[in-house]
Amino acid sequence: MKLTPPLLKQIARPFKKVWARKYPSKPFNVADIPEGLVKKGIGITDPFRTERIVTQQLEPEVSDNTEQRPGYNVEPVWEFTDNNRFIEGLKQAQNLTKCVIYSGMPDGVFSLIDKVQHPQQNELLKRLILQSQVWDPAKEKLPKRIDKSCIKWKFNREYGIPTNRSIRILNTNLIRLASSIIHLHYPASVTDTQLHIQPALDAHYTYMGEQINIKTTPNFLLTGNHALPPFSDKVDNTADEVLPDMFPVLPTIDLNSTHHYSLTNSIGFKNNTAFHPHTLITGNCDLWRDEQRQARSMMFCLGYTIAQAQLKYGEDVQILPKPICIQSVSVGETGLNFVFFQLNTLDFSSKDGVKNQAWLDTGNSLYNKILSQPWKGKEFTKHQYTDFVGTPFSKLLAVMQYGLQTS
Repeated sequence: MKLTPPLLKQIARPFKKVWARKYPSKPFNVADIPEGLVKKGIGITDPFRTERIVTQQLEPEVSDNTEQRPGYNVEPVWEFTDNNRFIEGLKQAQNLTKCVIYSGMPDGVFSLIDKVQHPQQNELLKRLILQSQVWDPAKEKLPKRIDKSCIKWKFNREYGIPTNRSIRILNTNLIRLASSIIHLHYPASVTDTQLHIQPALDAHYTYMGEQINIKTTPNFLLTGNHALPPFSDKVDNTADEVLPDMFPVLPTIDLNSTHHYSLTNSIGFKNNTAFHPHTLITGNCDLWRDEQRQARSMMFCLGYTIAQAQLKYGEDVQILPKPICIQSVSVGETGLNFVFFQLNTLDFSSKDGVKNQAWLDTGNSLYNKILSQPWKGKEFTKHQYTDFVGTPFSKLLAVMQYGLQTS
């Protein structure tokens, strides 16, 4: 006989009835306290009692000790970090940095494109791209896909390389390859430059009477024994430029207000004056527009140059005796963006007078990634990588060459 669930159910019913008759349940008498509990002085309370036991209600002690925490200040400041996204993009960054924006690369950097290269440069770049997109052994659960071109298609759950990991792999490999090529053509760069991993930036300045604190931790920071040469010598001409009007929106609308801060200037080292920041390299692991990413890079460039200027000339400096420059490279999943920033003034009390300068080179695509579209046929069941262009890497080499000694 096969014991099926319906049969077991029929057998259980009479068994429970026989068990109930043979071993009836006896109600527990509250008066019969076990001897062990009597010796310990523990009593038993009847749960069916009618009287109400009044207990003392304990209320938690509420105390606001925010002001007693370390680093608390009475006056708040505005804080800018990696997570602050500007609504107005570059227009907002222009006002906060008091900066004139130019399109393209500075002449001094542009002239270095294709000056040095590797004989198998394109083949090596393609291998780096495949390593970040295909060859890495990571098998993590990816976010569920929805393709707007066929909204009804239901994708199976995919496992592979997360976007932030692929960007980190591409970022690291590009810098490693570029450094190797630069060291071959500029032997002095081995000792004259240093590549630092995740040094913390902490800088502050006064904008229209309000303190702004800038904090970030880039993936890499390239420093040198000497400061970068100025990108432009036409500093006085910037006084005639007009910054964009944002009325009625304040440029600080997207910054965070905080009471916990320390107004220090540090580029990430104990001896900050021994290093001259040349290039900061970050990864774009977000879904922002390129304009918003470039605006963020401009703020970080401002933070590095302000920290360097105040460490070099003092915190009361306004118009700099000599401009301080820095470069920024932001690496995305398929391309690179460049920012070249020149700090000419720390006078942010008005929009008039000498202004800072920035050159933006945006949208440098290394390749094009086409996601799978299986509803079109078998040939579209895998991701495709097309339209490879090696020019962005040549620009990266030019950026890392700028300011190096030829001897």
